[in-house]
Order: sequence, then structure tokens, then C-alpha cells
Amino acid sequence: MWIIPRLAQSSDSFLYKALEKIGVFELQKQGTGVFEGIVSTVRGVPAGHKPLQYRIVIHSNGESFTLAVSDEHSVIMQHWKYLTEELSLAIENIESVEDRRDFVISKVTCLASLEEGEEGKNEFAVHHFREQFSTLSDEKFITYSKGLWWEKGWIIPENGILYLTHASICFKSQKATSADEYVKILSFKNISSITKESSFGFLQSSLKIVCNQKDFWFNVLDKQGREHTFHIIESIWEDFMNSWKASLDPEGVGRSPDIRKYSSNMALINERKKVAHFRKIFGVPDAPIEVHTYKCTFYHNMHRAGLLYLTENFLCFETISTLSDRCTLVLAWVNVKSFTREGSLLGLVPNSFRIHTKSGNAHFFSVGNREEVLKHIQSFIDNRKSVKRRRDSVLDRLPTNVVSLGWSLDTHRIESETYTQQQSTLKGIWDKYFLDHGFLPDPVIDPAMESLVKKHGIPDIHRGLMWQLCSGSLHKKEAGIGVYKDLFKKESLDPVIADTISRDLHRSLPDHELFKQGNLGIVQLKNVLETYSKRATHIGYTQSMNIVAAMLLMYMSEEEAFWTLSAICEDFVPDYYTAKLQLLGSIVDQQIFSLLVLKNLPEVYHHLKKLDTPVEMLSFPWFLCFFIGYVPWETSLRVMDVVLFCGVDALFSIGLGVLHICSNEILKASEGHMITSIIKDTVTDGQALMDLAFTKYGKLPKDTISSMRKKNQYAVMNDLQENMDVTKLRSLEGRFPKLNNKEISQMYRIWLDYVQRYRDREEKRKTRLMVYKKDRLGSQPTSPTNRWNERAGSVSTKSNFSVSAIGEKSDPEEAERGACNSRATESTNTEGDQEREAGSADEGDMRGSGKEAGSDRTEDTSESERGRGKHEEEKERRTDGGDTRGSGQEARSDKTEDTSERGKEKSEEKKESTEEDTEEKSALEKELGVIGFDEFQEILIKVFPQLDDPKGFGIIALTWNDCAKGKDTIHFGKLMNVLSVAWRGTLKEQFEYCFKLVYGEDRSASLVMSQLKGLMDMLYRISYNGDLESASNMSKIEKYISEFYALHAGSKEAISFQKINEILENKGNSLLEEFW
Repeated sequence: MWIIPRLAQSSDSFLYKALEKIGVFELQKQGTGVFEGIVSTVRGVPAGHKPLQYRIVIHSNGESFTLAVSDEHSVIMQHWKYLTEELSLAIENIESVEDRRDFVISKVTCLASLEEGEEGKNEFAVHHFREQFSTLSDEKFITYSKGLWWEKGWIIPENGILYLTHASICFKSQKATSADEYVKILSFKNISSITKESSFGFLQSSLKIVCNQKDFWFNVLDKQGREHTFHIIESIWEDFMNSWKASLDPEGVGRSPDIRKYSSNMALINERKKVAHFRKIFGVPDAPIEVHTYKCTFYHNMHRAGLLYLTENFLCFETISTLSDRCTLVLAWVNVKSFTREGSLLGLVPNSFRIHTKSGNAHFFSVGNREEVLKHIQSFIDNRKSVKRRRDSVLDRLPTNVVSLGWSLDTHRIESETYTQQQSTLKGIWDKYFLDHGFLPDPVIDPAMESLVKKHGIPDIHRGLMWQLCSGSLHKKEAGIGVYKDLFKKESLDPVIADTISRDLHRSLPDHELFKQGNLGIVQLKNVLETYSKRATHIGYTQSMNIVAAMLLMYMSEEEAFWTLSAICEDFVPDYYTAKLQLLGSIVDQQIFSLLVLKNLPEVYHHLKKLDTPVEMLSFPWFLCFFIGYVPWETSLRVMDVVLFCGVDALFSIGLGVLHICSNEILKASEGHMITSIIKDTVTDGQALMDLAFTKYGKLPKDTISSMRKKNQYAVMNDLQENMDVTKLRSLEGRFPKLNNKEISQMYRIWLDYVQRYRDREEKRKTRLMVYKKDRLGSQPTSPTNRWNERAGSVSTKSNFSVSAIGEKSDPEEAERGACNSRATESTNTEGDQEREAGSADEGDMRGSGKEAGSDRTEDTSESERGRGKHEEEKERRTDGGDTRGSGQEARSDKTEDTSERGKEKSEEKKESTEEDTEEKSALEKELGVIGFDEFQEILIKVFPQLDDPKGFGIIALTWNDCAKGKDTIHFGKLMNVLSVAWRGTLKEQFEYCFKLVYGEDRSASLVMSQLKGLMDMLYRISYNGDLESASNMSKIEKYISEFYALHAGSKEAISFQKINEILENKGNSLLEEFW
């Protein structure tokens, strides 16, 4: 299989022997000796699999890159043939060796993104999956895993194989006979939660999946395999959530460059995992380039083994050690002054070198292939030589982009003796740290820095640079030099956003000297907010962003504040400020915080609820503004220190600490509006708050918070989806008023899936028809309409079996000979014939575009428009002539003319509005389209699983005949009318509908016992989603029907429909309760 090209480890070279070499490409096979086998096995353990038998590499400038791997000779030879016969010709005219290599690598990377399966696992799994799950032919297979599967209520789990595609989780048990096999398919779009938890008390970290409110578990006994499987499933689910998010806001989030599409295959999933880890560790915007990754030793107070990464913009180092000894270092090439080769340190550290930065730091490294590393370092430094000149020119063109010391303008604060003493002590503590770890902006970051941030906070003099370092904005700025200037000069800003920003400028910390009317801070704040809105069009601007940006501008320049705001909005709280998604991320975190308060401070939680000030309402602005304005200023600075270093999850600990400190005062409050003042007056000691927050509430499990966030995000997005769907379907909503928003949205999403299936099927049918015509020019093929009519007739004949057959479970052939078969057939066929005659004109090309499916609604709209037009004309005519009769005065005449003009303008506005509604409705009808019988059957079985048997098929066929009226397709409204009765109809309405399906509109019929049982069985199936296979349930139903019949039929042989209808109408819900 093709893989994303990677540097072939020199230590692996002796494992492989060359089979063939053409140009820069070499086909290799793993050695078969005992030594090679042992080494291969040992090296494969950390990766979870042994190296594959064959591989293809490309050689370039002394380096080799692996392009393809396989255990199958036939597969690797296909790849070899492509490289040597096709790609070799494409690179012949490329002179540069590096350019040839880059071209091949980019081409193979594209091919790798199309591969199915996972490297190191059996390639035949793809074929097995296709054979066993043929219905998922349009889904991309990703990987598989062997393990145990069970559902809630099971005692013994099933042993089998879990297959993963980009859209589904599929499990098939391994049984001796196919009859005993268990098969399950879960769609990612229906999964609301994925977590790790223990099962049975001894299976640790099982994967729990909640799909359609049902619980499933999967466990891989091997820990490494379990973690690997969990990561893959979680990654695919996250991709689905992101795609769903983009569909909810296509013009905003959908256009975000960072939004991820569905996972394509394992190669891309693994690559994205590495990128995410790299960015999380170092806070840089670059991705790791494995070509320049080296094992090395870094000297910082002691020798630390780790990995050295060289990227386009940065040198990054991380230790390979425990969390207590972990440290990281990031150097931007633009800040590197020079590097020097060093001799062996005490004879123990050979191949060493030292990097000197402009801040005066000198960092000591030792790496095996020193000359290669220094060659890359020199190349990166040379490529960035022009950066300083470019940055200087940018600063010269932005007069407001000066280093801001806005915090120093608060003279009342900085002139106090307490402040001076506190800052002096704090600066001394941090200066000692920088002396040991390196100075800003590129010190070594280790747990000691985190301890300082939490225990002491950051002094004002270092706060600006530290905030940039902790948030990663410092690295974003170094990698994006010139970006701010380009965006600043760009004029395409939404006028609505510009107006909102202008109105909020003077509400941003108005008491501070920097942001008073006419001061420089207002101009800077306007520039930052407007420029960021141009950068992040998917976010734009949301209130409270101005508060955060204002605080940043007190400690950094305009450009630095822009990049720090970018880091906060995009990396720390990516969904907090998405207005079109109703601030999704913040709402989700409020729900999590509310649950945490309920668990840790239940008395406070219930008292706030009693005061009509629920926790979510109280904490909503806290999280959006990072507590700025809701706690004293010094405390809010400490909050920002911690959040930018530790991440947004720190807000939960701080919020719990705030409520804990204020709990006594909150419990005494009698009104909700008092809470905000209580908190601001009580939380006066920032250090006490931090100590409490991180000692008592600082150990919130990150995995638990992450799982809660994803679960709540699914629920919130589902609500958003329902509201959007119902709003979109508002023109159709009147047809099914009994259904709630959730039911309407659910059916809308299901309908769209099956509409696409119908269109795909029709497209294939048309293609086959064209081939048929081409092959047999002399013959006239049967038209699609005739074929569908024949099929509909066949369905009609087969489906109109006797109701007694349904009730008594008789053979379907005997059912066709039932007493009411002919009556039902005549009724159905007569209705179908009448409908065909009456509707032949409007049937048209309904199967094609789907517009005509809503032709009746469109005609109604047109009639309504003509009616409104006549009304407006009559109104204008009265306006023109009504008030001018009698007086003849010019003033009144002028007034009448003005009134007439206004009337015409209103009429035009209404007409335009009507036209827009009509266009919107037409677009909706085109989107909704139509479906055929196959899709109709699958939808009803999906909604009513109890119809998935021969009797159920009969009910579906009868329902189709009633909806389609002899046509080949039905539209959305028809299906929803059926569901309105089945889901929300009264017992009387449901019984009438079942009666109509079988007997048509003839209400004079009388029913014998078997016929009544048949109708009640039909009613049971369409209105109750219970256990149909339960013999006790069915026996109770039959017993109740017999008693009902004996009671109301009396001595007569049959009971009339009118009699049953009267009973149902009088008894209503009480009878329904008896029946169920």
C-alpha cells in the first residue's frame, strides 16, 4: 500500500535486501535469516506490528524515503510498475534532485490519501469487509480490530472483528455457522458519546459507544491495541462532528481553513495525530517534518534525552521522560543569532553544538549526525534573513503598533506601596527562573514555570511576553510576519461587523485611562478587532471579544494583541465566539460547569436555581470574558495568567473556587441580582482563589472533561440542527402540526439520505437504459413509467390481502384469497385509476428534478399571490379616490397622492417578499425531491422496525398505495402525513387510518372477529414500537380483542365500523391504555 513518505531509518537498512533498482527507485525485500527475524520482531513491538515484507524507497542526496510497503508481492509489484513506468517519465525533465524528490513525495502522498486499510495489518481485511458488508460499498474502509463486543443486558460478550469506515462502526462475530453470527452497524452520525470505562469489573478501559440512546461496549484485551482503537474511533467521530458543524454554518465555520473533512484513511489519521501532538506540545503553527527529526541530548542543569525537530520557522525540543522532568524549548529562526560547534563535554558528550539567541541565551545540544543537523539549521537561517527587514518595514507602516504599557497608565494602582512591593518581590522570583532557564522570549519551559504561574502569578513587566509565549501567539507572529499588515490594509469588512465593533469600543474597560474617549487605546482596539474579523471570517466578531482584546492591549503592541487574540479564539476556545452557532463552545462548557457545581457544591447549585439564577446563566459571561469585570482587576489578571498557561479547563477549577469562597454569602442571598455583587465584593484575594482552585478542584480529569464536552456538544448541535430544519421546513410545517421539532428534523435528515439514494438509483437506471438502447437500436424498450406502473400494480395485488390473514398469521397465498381482498383491490385500483386520470397532467417529470412533487403547493402559492395582488389593487384604488371626494383642496389631494405612493411601495415590498418566499419554497421542494417504493419501504422499516417481516411488508404496500395513488413517487409531505397519524394521532384516528388502508372510504363495512384482529394487529404495528416477538404480549392483545369483540358485538356476527368508531371516540386514551 502507498504510505505518506517517511525517512527510512538507517538502522533498518540491513533488514532489507535490494530486489531491483531503476533510477532513484529501489524495490527491497526483508531478509529471511534468523537474525533479521528477531530484530524485525523487536523493532515492531513499539509500533504494534512487524515491518512488512516488501518496501519501495527513493534515494536522494544520501537519504532514502519509504514510499510503499506490503506483505503481498502482487500489490508491491503494481506500485513498482507505476513508479518505474509512469512516474519515472514524469520526472525525467526535472533537473534538480531535490525537486524530483519533492515531486515524487507529493504525488505518493496524494496516492496514500486514497488507500484503504492500515499499514501493518492484513491487507485482505479490505476484501473481507467488502464481502461481509456489501451494503456499505460507498464507504471508505479504514481499519479493523479484533475484540469483544456486547450490548446492555448481555452476560456473555461476542468475540469478533470491529471494522471501521469513515462513516460507520461495523461488528461481526466469529461463529462456526453463519446462522449464529451477530452483525451490528452503527453510523457515526447517530453516535452521541464515546468514552472509556471499566466493564464487568475486570475489563479495564472498555470503549463505550452510545448510539441512538443504546449502549454498546467493545474491548481489545491488549492495552496498546485498545488505546490505538479508541484513538481511531474518536478521531473519526471528531471529524464527523466538525463536518456537521460546517454544515450548520456553511458560510462561517464551513469556510474555516482548519475545518476537517471526514477521515480518509489511517495514514492521514496518524499524520494528523502527530501534527496535533506537535502543536499541543510546542504551541507553534508549523507541522512536524519527520525529515528533520533527530534523537539528541539537551543540556539544561542536567543531560536530558529527547527529540529535536527542525521546521521551516522553528527549532523545537522535547524531553523523553516523565512528566515531572519534562521540558520543552522553542527557538524561532529569526531570533537565532549564531551557532557554534563544541568539543566533547568532559569526553562524555561528543558531536555537540551551541545555539546563541538574540536574547542572550545559549542552548547546548548533542546529536549523532551533527553536520547534517547544522546544515539544515544554516539553511533555515539563510531562508529567514529577510524577515527582520520585512518586520521593521511593517512596524514603520503601522504608527499605532507601538509597544503598549497601558497597564502603567493606571496611576492609582501602580503608585500604591503594596503594589510596588508585590511587583518587586515577584520580579525577583521570575528573574531567578529566567537566569536558570534562559531569558524571554525563548526560555526553557518546565513544570517549575507552571508552579510559578499558579502560586505567584506573572509580574506586569513580563506579562506581555509571557502571555504570548504561553498562548503560542509569539510563535504565530514569528511564522506569520506581514500577515497583520496585509489584513490591516484589506478593506473587505462586513459593514454590520464594523458597526457592532464601533458601538462596543467605548464599552471596553471605559474606566481605564487607555480606553477613554480619544485615547490611543480606542484606535488600537478598533484595529485589532476589525483586522481579526477579516482573518477569521468564520468567527467575525462577538461581544466580549472586545473585553479580552482590551486587556491584551494593556500589555502588548497592536500586532501582538492581534496574534494573541487569534490564539485564544482559535486554539484555546475555538467555538466560544461562533455567533452563527450560538456560541456553541461556551454553552457546552456552561453545561459541564453546571454538572461540576452540582457534584461539588450541591447546596449552592440548588439555591441559585431557587433564585432563578441557574449556574449556566451566572457563569456564561465569566467564561466568555475570562472573569474580566466579574472579579477584582488583580484577580482577573491572575485568571488570564493561568488560563493562557494551563488551558481553558482551568476555568472550571477557578469557577468552582469562586463559588466555594462565596458560598456562605450566596446561600444568604434572597434575590438573584445580588449574586454578581456578592462575588465581586468577596473574591478580593487572587492568591487565595488560586490556592483553593488548584488544591481542592485542580485535579479534574482531562479525559472526563473531554468526554463530557463531546457528549454535550453533540446534544447542543442536535438542538441547533432541529431548529434549523424546522425553520427551513416552515412552509410545510402546517401539514403535520402534531409532530414536534425533533421528529420533524429526524425525518428530514432521513428523507434527504433516501432522496439521494433514489436519485442515484434513477441515474443508474437511465445509464442502463441508454446502454440498452444503444445495443438494441431496432427494439423499443419498455418505458420507465410503464415498468413502474407494472411494479405498482404488482405491489397493489400482493399487498391487498385479507385482514383476517394478518390477524390469524395465515399463509400469504391464503391471505390473497380472503373475503375482503377483492373489495380492497377494487377500492385501491379505482382510486389509482381516478388519480392517474386526474393527475396525468401534473405528474410530468416528477421523477427527474423533484420540483413537480410540490406542484400543488406552488399552485396554491400562485393563487394566493394573485389574490393578494387583487387585494392590493383594490386597496390602491380606494386610496387614490377615497379621500379626494368632497373638498377638492390641494393639500388633501397631495396627501392622498403621498398615501397612494406609500401604498404602492408597500405593495412592491410585499410582492418582492412573496417572490423571495416562492423562490425559497421552490428551492426547498427541489432539495426535498421525491422517493420511490424501495426508499419508502426502507424508511418505514427504519422508523418502525416491527414492520420488517412479511406482514409488515403488506402494511407498507397498502400505505404506499394510499400515498402514491398510482404514481411512481411520493413527496415529503405524504410521508409526514402518515407519521403524523402513526406518532401523534389518537387511537380513533389511527384506527380510521388502518381501516382506510384496507377498506378505502367505505364506512358501512362490518368486521368479523378475524378482521378486527387483523386491523388491531396493523394498529399495534404502526403505533407501538414494542417487542412484537413476545408471545405474552401478543396473547394479551388477542385476549383483549376477544373480550372487546364479545362485549360490543353481542349476539351479532360482526361489529360495524361506526360502532367501533363511536367506542373509540368516547373512551379515547383510557381505551388506549387498556389496549397496550
